[in-house]
Amino acid sequence: MSKLISLDIDRKFCPCCNSFIAVNTATDGSGSAPSAGDISVCSVCYEILEFNDQNSLRRLSNEKFMKLPEQTRIDLNNLIFIMRNAH
Repeated sequence: MSKLISLDIDRKFCPCCNSFIAVNTATDGSGSAPSAGDISVCSVCYEILEFNDQNSLRRLSNEKFMKLPEQTRIDLNNLIFIMRNAH
């Protein structure tokens, strides 16, 4: 199951807008670093991103987004709404 990401441990670039992204640990309390299939959101362009097997970020495809559990899709959309309106 994909995990949403939250605390800084590393920095990467967003593949969509080339902004720095703080790579984080899981929000499930495990403290684990991101792994393939985990999800994050760019705080600049608000694209939903996925970690690949090389621990790099890529834009999450619409097909993969639609395969996420419904509650995860709702949570991501709510997070993006909050992020967009916080600026």
